[in-house]
Amino acid sequence: MRFDGANAIQRGYEAFQRGEVERLGVMVHRVVAEVDMGEPLIVREVPIEKGESIKMYEERLHRVEWETTLQATRKVPDKVRPLLPESMDLA
Repeated sequence: MRFDGANAIQRGYEAFQRGEVERLGVMVHRVVAEVDMGEPLIVREVPIEKGESIKMYEERLHRVEWETTLQATRKVPDKVRPLLPESMDLA
């Protein structure tokens, strides 16, 4: 089960607490037109426990998100080009 788009953390947390999923995590992906559908660069599981508050889980999840975002930016710098304004197009 995927929890992409708006309110993904809340929906994932609630599904776990109801026993509908066993694991949750984060994914850093390439940006494409469809929301959260780009090629995954890094996927990491985030520990969660039955009965814990969403606040505790969300804090842990955001720490993992920040770590994986840094890892992903180090992974693909050679494939990232800044967008230039049309007036500066060097092509």
